[in-house]
Amino acid sequence: MNHISRMLCAAILMSSIALHGTVTYFSPRSQSVDSANELVGWANDYHINLCGADDWYGAMSVKAEYTRSFKPGRISRCLFGPSLSESSCDTDSINIQGSLVANRSANAWLADYFGLPTDFQSTFSVRPRVDNFLVDFNFYFGLDRWLEGSYFRVHAPVVHTRWNLHYCEAIGTPGINPYEPGYFSASPTGDSRTGLLNSFADYISGNRVPALTDGATVFQPLVASRINVDHALRKTRLSDIIWALGYNMFLSDDYHLGLNVRGAIPTGNRPKGLYLFEPTVGNGKHWELGGGLTSHYTFYRNCDETFSAGLYFDANLTHQFKARQCRVFDLVNGANSRYMLAEYMGSPVLSGLQGGGVTPSAQFRSIFAPVANLTRMPIKVSSSVQADMTLLLDLSWCGWSFDVGYNFWARSCEKLHFDASCSPLATQLWALKGDASVYGFRADTGAAVQLSATNSQATIYSGTNRTAATIAAATFVTNPAIDNPALATANVPPALPVALNANTLLGAPQVNTSVNPVLLTVDDIDFCSARTRGISHKAFAHFNYTFLDSCNCIAPYVGIGGSVEIAQRGNCGGSKSTCGSDDSCGFALPGCAPLAAVVEAPRTSSCNTTCNPCKDNCRNSGCNTCALSQWAVWLKGGFSFH
Repeated sequence: MNHISRMLCAAILMSSIALHGTVTYFSPRSQSVDSANELVGWANDYHINLCGADDWYGAMSVKAEYTRSFKPGRISRCLFGPSLSESSCDTDSINIQGSLVANRSANAWLADYFGLPTDFQSTFSVRPRVDNFLVDFNFYFGLDRWLEGSYFRVHAPVVHTRWNLHYCEAIGTPGINPYEPGYFSASPTGDSRTGLLNSFADYISGNRVPALTDGATVFQPLVASRINVDHALRKTRLSDIIWALGYNMFLSDDYHLGLNVRGAIPTGNRPKGLYLFEPTVGNGKHWELGGGLTSHYTFYRNCDETFSAGLYFDANLTHQFKARQCRVFDLVNGANSRYMLAEYMGSPVLSGLQGGGVTPSAQFRSIFAPVANLTRMPIKVSSSVQADMTLLLDLSWCGWSFDVGYNFWARSCEKLHFDASCSPLATQLWALKGDASVYGFRADTGAAVQLSATNSQATIYSGTNRTAATIAAATFVTNPAIDNPALATANVPPALPVALNANTLLGAPQVNTSVNPVLLTVDDIDFCSARTRGISHKAFAHFNYTFLDSCNCIAPYVGIGGSVEIAQRGNCGGSKSTCGSDDSCGFALPGCAPLAAVVEAPRTSSCNTTCNPCKDNCRNSGCNTCALSQWAVWLKGGFSFH
């Protein structure tokens, strides 16, 4: 019963408005999945599902279609969630503020993570849009010579898609503050403003990193979940090839009822996780298999049969099998945490570092990386059911026809299958930097000492050290609120304090280090919140003319139409679906290697021997409902033959 209720919830849910989580990959409806497209222009007595054909017959069509998304706010809220400040005209914005900005906004992203000054302020806005131009080739072949009522049909669109976040950044305060000594690098004078970035766009595009003064500390650029700030991302591919083999059990001039076996051959592109708003053609490389129902009833014909009116109903259900994809994930400590900054830790500890007389388990090794570089990994994705249903009213007279109808589409919540032991967080030591100082300086010589300071409670909005009280007292730089704080010393024996500032040596306050540091693990990756499902409702109309007198055996036709599709928001009130699991390590995906690899890997990986399936089965988590609202116009023409 639970399995049935899950499928019904995903396929038929029509209400329940709720707040979204944050997704790291926007998975749209495949351009090939559209039963309304399969019906319009063909839904009359002239072309398909013919009664008494007794021989080969069929129809071919070519449809040129243009679609454009609207309601951009729904897309941006799927991508950025609670960080957004809603503006006018469906344009949403996010504030970027440094840690020393007075009266910082509670939902401003911390500029320090992005190599920006601590007094930097800007706001970036997004207005996402997806444009598709497609040419769909559709073919129906009646197999009545073999078996009356049987048929085969196939269609596949060639798609050019363009995805644009329409990123725009307004810089309010470019900032003049340098980084304090030890905050990012081993330079005793800190990092000058001239080496820091000038905009959030520099960082989020992956184009630049700050030039740290010491020349030894590495700040890796963002290489996953980037935003293309200059122009749209484009992709041109053949979308999924949809095929169906069917049989009409009941067939007459006024009605038919049939079933078919159908599937999808994935020919689109595979998600790579390099960009946040990643252009997608097709269904994400899923093979699909399922069944369909096709039917119609002509409820009115005039006396001379020059006018008829009929209802048509098609329903298709398919299962999306596991597809290898490369995706990026947030951490469990909050939405958008993939854009936070991690620090690489090494063991054993060097320089005799201690905290409160205890040697910590690991120590900073002078490498920073965006969290997204660490949580990008190969996974397998599947969906239990995808539903595509169309109800159409056809009015036909003297070769003319007018179709109007409704289409419902839904895809159940994704199941994620992954080998957690293959994550960089399972093989390397990483921790959240937050707003911690990562270097101190020996009180005797002023030489830099790498600390073990970590900030596991940091969020995308702030660390834990720089509060209003610590800023006022100028004590924030001593790491007062890092994980397990203890006063740092070096060179034991004797135990020399590790000071904050090498220029003042013994006159500088002593800095805290973490004993022990809190390291990131695979359990900190939020796989479950990244799952999505989709639901949409579409109204459409099509006007068509068939040249009935052109030839006894060939009937050309041409038509024009349009549609408006509305994506539904909300969730199922706590989805019961699971992440899934897998007992095989077959997750290798070219081009999806860890993006923040380092030479030293102190943890022992079991990636090649033992798989650690889904760490959290997600049974109590919801599922993000994300789909495109879009309008479309098209021209469809072709011919039928008998």
